[in-house]
Amino acid sequence: MAFLLKKCFLVILLAPLLLVWGSVNDDNDNVVEVNPHVALEVISPGIIRVFRNNNTASSPTASQALQQRQSLVVVDQPKKKIDFHVDVIDDNTTLLVTTDLLVVQASILSGKIEFRKRKDRTVLLAEDVATLDSKQNTVRQDFWLSSPTEALYGGGQFVNGALNYRSAPIQWVQTNTQAVVPFLLSSRQYGILWDLYGETMMNPPQHQIQMTNDGTNNYTGSFVSPAEGDYWFYIEACAGPYQKCQTRPAPVQLSLWTINDNPRKKRTIVCEHFDLYNLPHSISCRVRGLIQDQQYHVVLQDLAVSDKNIMPAVYYTAVNTHNKLSLETQATNFIDYYFVANGNHHSSNNSEEKKQSITTTTTTLDGVIANYRQLTGTAKLYSRWVYGFWQCKEHYKTQQELLDAATKFRQLRIPVDAIVQDWRYWGDLGWGPHWDPRIYPDPQAMIQQLHNNSMHFMVSVWSRFDTNTKFYKTMNASGLIIENANQYMDAWNPLARNLFFQFSNQAHFSIGADALWLDATEPEGSLQRHKQIHLGTGDEYANTYSLMVSKSIHDGLLAQDPHRRVFSLTRSSFAGQQRYGATLWSGDTSSTWDSLRRQIAMSINYQLSGIPYWSMDTGGFFRPPNQYTDPDYHHLLTRWFQFAVFTPVFRVHGSHSNTELWNYGKELQDVIVHTAIRFRYRLLEYIYSGFDRVEREHYTMQRGLVLDFWYDDTVQSIPDQFMFGDSFLVAPIYTPDSSRTVYLPKLMKGTWRCFWSGKELKDAQTIHIANMTRNGIPLFVRSSILVLGPDGRQHVNDILDGEQSLEVRVYAGTDSQFVLFEDDGISGDPYRPTTTITFRWHDDSSILTIGKRNGTPFPGMAKTRTIHVVLVRPGVGVGIDPSRPDVSLAYNGTSFKVKLQPTKEPLLALELS
Repeated sequence: MAFLLKKCFLVILLAPLLLVWGSVNDDNDNVVEVNPHVALEVISPGIIRVFRNNNTASSPTASQALQQRQSLVVVDQPKKKIDFHVDVIDDNTTLLVTTDLLVVQASILSGKIEFRKRKDRTVLLAEDVATLDSKQNTVRQDFWLSSPTEALYGGGQFVNGALNYRSAPIQWVQTNTQAVVPFLLSSRQYGILWDLYGETMMNPPQHQIQMTNDGTNNYTGSFVSPAEGDYWFYIEACAGPYQKCQTRPAPVQLSLWTINDNPRKKRTIVCEHFDLYNLPHSISCRVRGLIQDQQYHVVLQDLAVSDKNIMPAVYYTAVNTHNKLSLETQATNFIDYYFVANGNHHSSNNSEEKKQSITTTTTTLDGVIANYRQLTGTAKLYSRWVYGFWQCKEHYKTQQELLDAATKFRQLRIPVDAIVQDWRYWGDLGWGPHWDPRIYPDPQAMIQQLHNNSMHFMVSVWSRFDTNTKFYKTMNASGLIIENANQYMDAWNPLARNLFFQFSNQAHFSIGADALWLDATEPEGSLQRHKQIHLGTGDEYANTYSLMVSKSIHDGLLAQDPHRRVFSLTRSSFAGQQRYGATLWSGDTSSTWDSLRRQIAMSINYQLSGIPYWSMDTGGFFRPPNQYTDPDYHHLLTRWFQFAVFTPVFRVHGSHSNTELWNYGKELQDVIVHTAIRFRYRLLEYIYSGFDRVEREHYTMQRGLVLDFWYDDTVQSIPDQFMFGDSFLVAPIYTPDSSRTVYLPKLMKGTWRCFWSGKELKDAQTIHIANMTRNGIPLFVRSSILVLGPDGRQHVNDILDGEQSLEVRVYAGTDSQFVLFEDDGISGDPYRPTTTITFRWHDDSSILTIGKRNGTPFPGMAKTRTIHVVLVRPGVGVGIDPSRPDVSLAYNGTSFKVKLQPTKEPLLALELS
């Protein structure tokens, strides 16, 4: 603590009122006790922790409980003193905590807290009401949102296809296709990390519409809209939040009709969830442009529940009149959250410590996400092969079938880096991680054959076991199985986690498997509810099962090899899971155009939740029976692949399906290989360098538009466009007519160009694209440098013609740079050899500088390579195919300057001394 703070408190403590309240905790100089029920902890200048409890004479005060609590989410923070000031004002009723970035104002009497920017004292967020209901074991925190245009993102992955969850009623509960990450990101450049683990209702709905049943599966009601504008509707299949259905809700449609005598009578579809699978029991939908004081007839159709005595509940919230954020959590009796602002959290004179800390000093939302990862752990760079193409299906039935598929990929020259074994490889042995030798006689030889063919291998494991297996018997004998929970292990018990890793290691890692697919980690059916677990009750820790399962594999592998790059795929997620090398996939989805639309929004919002890795079942998990011949499905599959190129982990999967592309005919195979898979491999240098930034800078590669264009209000609620790295604006096609609108965000400098034509386009405009060719999706590139790898690679380490050539495309319009990061693609040693090459474009002089190679040579490094440089303009430097270069040069690690002009004359490359 700074001397100034100690001096301040020598004065403050003279006031009799503050002999107990408004003091720094003696055991931790960074903890400030507001009163016995409320305490603050200054984690960094931009991160403030708030803890509340209902302490009694026999229980710890808030400041004591804060320090005693062991978080599953927040990692240990550096033990260092933070410079901040504490003052008491307003007749000793208000406490001010001032850091370099924030002013936190707390009422000593009520405990209410307000967060302000220090620079201009602008209010960012203010607490309204905090309720701790000991009888119901429920807590609720209400916050006032300070701006009517404020947007909120994050919270995880939700199926409603929306973006911007301001006012949205959403139940935070883990299900197949819905994943909870209790971190919210505000367009006003702050975030909230809610460090509680029970099921949580965000913005509990208040205005219920009385529904009646017409004797079928249709329900009707009506309401009068109190305000003009957008509304959220919330449908609870079980007649209220936290009620549990015995079956999943069926497909549903909610529609509004204006009352018949109104001349503007029309039908508005609010929610349409037909042909979608694995929906959560509560569904939130947003509808735009309702009329004030209009009476609406509400129709809920085709909601089939097994118990006809259960009346589904429908609620509404007017966005324009709802200026609060509310979080209500079950099965807990305290509140623990972190207010996260932007800005550099760390300063150190130790060079290695600086290397491992946040390097960004941005004042944008990237800085908020960086501080979130400072709290919850870094997302490490995966092995290079992870960023290639993954072949998956449900499931390969024999060892020979899998090997035949791998061989055919290479024969047909379809690039691929990983092939995956889904479940049932255990055959008749019982559910668990063991191979049935009748169908997999030698899995170790199988994996070795894949490795010899430059392929990697992932296999599915579940954290449940059939009762006849040694896995179940071993765990059950030690009390490590959750009682009456379908034989799921108690993942909160470190002994269970250790055994689970041992089982997985013996069956898979010891014979060469490269990664595990951690399936059904919600766990499926949420069977931990109302059960006793190692840490307490399953209700209190309901949303953290996946976090613990991911920890099991991560910690086990690093105990064997501290420098291993861990990758796991998992069907659920929670805050902090990125530090365990776990990538969420979006669950068992349907194969419809509407499902594809929702996947786009899900991917964007999940990564705005602070976790930068996400994947999906490209093509949908549940596929139509005529999938191999249906033209509409072929079109959908093409568009899904073209979107998937620009997601962190590029993977195909499907149920009751041979997902290998040759099964769909050569014409479709060629289109998808050319427009998607081949494109992904051309982008590998761009992608790998971007994900190196994810580790070093806490960057996000698949970027909601608000990250880059926070100053442009138009982007706030766009759910179907995103940036991929610094260059690409991606606008997937998700309708069968191949048409859509695209908004080109306002640029502070530079310009937009069409990736396919090179045509320059005005920013801050909406364009309509009609009947987009199947050879690509709308892609736009802002002024930047795009580095592409060689064409024709069959895997990420494929070296063509004995060299690793590069194509460098310059999109002029402003100064820009790109840093090419390279290493061996395998080692996770923080001291491993790595190199960087910086490409800098100076727009005024039209000179591209290719910097010298910095760093340490690594095995397999290209000592020399050909670099082809092109200045992008209409018809030149466009599309997926290699471009005719303006200049080519032999690069050996020495710096070059290249003068570029849009001319057919040869251009000069000058080697610099």
